Amino acid sequence: MSADPFQDFFQACQDLLSAQVEVPPEAALTVPPRREFGDLSSNVAFVLAKPLRRAPRQIAQELVAKIDPSTSPLVAKAEVAGAGYINFYMDYEAFAAHALETIRAEGAAYGTSEPEKRLRVLVEHTSVNPNKEWHIGHARNCVLGDVIARLYRHAGHEVEVQNYIDDTGKQATDSLYALRYFQPEPQPETKYDHFVGEHYVRLHRILGREEDARAELKALEGQPLEGEDAAKAEVLRAELAQIAEVKAGIVELMHHVEHGEYVQDICRVLDAQLQTAWSLGASYDLLSWEGDIVRSGLFQEAMDKIKGSPYVYVAESGPKAGCLVMNMTDFWEGGKATEDDVLEKVLVRSNGIPTYEGKDIAYQMWKFGLLENDVRFRLYTVQPDGRELRTTWREGEARRRPKVDVVINVIGAPQSYAQAVVYTAMRVTGHEEEYRNSRHLAYGMVYLPSGSMSGRKGIGISADEVLQSTVDEAYERVKAKRAAELPEDEMRRIAEAVGRSAVRYFMVQFNPSKDVLFEIDQVLSLDGNTSSYLQYANVRTESLMRKAADEGLDMAAIWQEAGSLQLSELADEEKDLVSALARYPGVIARALAALAPNILTDYAFELAGLFTQFYHKCAVLKAETPELVRRRLALSRATNQVFMNTFGILGLDKLDVM
Repeated sequence: MSADPFQDFFQACQDLLSAQVEVPPEAALTVPPRREFGDLSSNVAFVLAKPLRRAPRQIAQELVAKIDPSTSPLVAKAEVAGAGYINFYMDYEAFAAHALETIRAEGAAYGTSEPEKRLRVLVEHTSVNPNKEWHIGHARNCVLGDVIARLYRHAGHEVEVQNYIDDTGKQATDSLYALRYFQPEPQPETKYDHFVGEHYVRLHRILGREEDARAELKALEGQPLEGEDAAKAEVLRAELAQIAEVKAGIVELMHHVEHGEYVQDICRVLDAQLQTAWSLGASYDLLSWEGDIVRSGLFQEAMDKIKGSPYVYVAESGPKAGCLVMNMTDFWEGGKATEDDVLEKVLVRSNGIPTYEGKDIAYQMWKFGLLENDVRFRLYTVQPDGRELRTTWREGEARRRPKVDVVINVIGAPQSYAQAVVYTAMRVTGHEEEYRNSRHLAYGMVYLPSGSMSGRKGIGISADEVLQSTVDEAYERVKAKRAAELPEDEMRRIAEAVGRSAVRYFMVQFNPSKDVLFEIDQVLSLDGNTSSYLQYANVRTESLMRKAADEGLDMAAIWQEAGSLQLSELADEEKDLVSALARYPGVIARALAALAPNILTDYAFELAGLFTQFYHKCAVLKAETPELVRRRLALSRATNQVFMNTFGILGLDKLDVM
């Protein structure tokens, strides 16, 4: 049998059916809503009823009469139910033995099915403009990407995580100009990205006044100006002159920024942003700087390759005259294009400036190893988790990056059209495989009760503030409960673990495509479907094992013989727990296929609930017989193993006490 116990049971049921009839592909084996209806149920009789022109129940009865469960060690019986369902029931003694032995043998690798091909996967996430602190929406991007990378690693694939640094864009230039314009003194108590962000917002308050100031001045100039109106008009003219000065200064500074003259200044902001990522438990393998990609000739090489396609041309007339245009009509699979989402897309404007999509096409081609030119690299730093972080660097070492098989870009849902353009460019240039292996993890936006996040307006809650508030609240709760028995540093350690895990869990517990209404009370809540509920359930498994050792029981020996313990006459709570533990590999596979970590969080919440029921209703250390004690300790140890594997993927902290 395999390392996927529930799949083994599924296959056994499928084989029993297939031995009696050719099962149509549309027939399904599904988990019934209640266990009294079986552990798996087939609708094959309903699917066969129409072509056979017979009643489903009659077909089901004939099939069940021929099925011999004794040929499968995992199946106890098959029964007909209702109008023609065929319900299969587990042999729970054999199934529990298989599940426990598999979990014991696989250990930290449980949930991993041997991949048919070991892929090299590139995950790009975060990619926040280096101009201010992260808001909570950026944290969602970071944690989603981090968990996807962990999922792929757990599944046995090689993963590289990239963080794209837009060092030549307007946002970075605006923040640098704000520091030059206001000349503020950095405050030691203020994190540097917050300090820069404060003045970035301050600058945009000035720029944001342009439209209103022009309208106000126009209204005044339509009448004779004297007295208070004349003074107000003078103030508005001065304000518009200031705005013009700022805009001209930004344009002038951008030329220097594009030539890489302010990289060290940008690094200072980036370093502060990386502190936020690390505090959330995320890390990267490579920082990819836009300036390095452009200056290395990668962008030009990509455009030259694209120009070789008959579907790419320079427009000779019309509003796109002089622009490099890509006609995607024959290749488009990105859904219905809106009025703004045109299928003849400008990649390079007539003035030679590439569009967002044009730059990203070059980046995507480089990720896949489709370009001959390459950038140089050097070590940037060693991260808190011990992983080296490398960076593109024009004075670094030259080395070829290995080709990747799959590229996953974690980018907000509003960029879905732009991402579809980038991927379609792979097809237009003849790279069908790369097109098929380009995946966009589109995630919904994070909204406040008062509206969406906006970096320019300074609307939003920073990721640092959310994390610190959560940790502070967790500390107060730990202190209220444990102050008499735990030292201060231990309470702080627990609070850090609870707070960080709570924020990470919140970011991935929803369907990625859904928008999230962020209310801080949800993150601060330590009850319900939260990471702390999972942590508390796992603390109980740890506590049971410690108490068992204190009572002289050999947990290592119990775990070693888990698959051969007395497993007959399982209680309902034990059956539910075994079944859930056995489904874990399938959960991992579904979460990975859908790029949906919430599939795993839903499962983890269910498992925590089932273990809690088991804990309350099934005596463990005080069970009636020594055999029952050992069995339930083995179930607790198996649950602990699945929790540990899940915590590793979700990036949650393990605790011994809470």
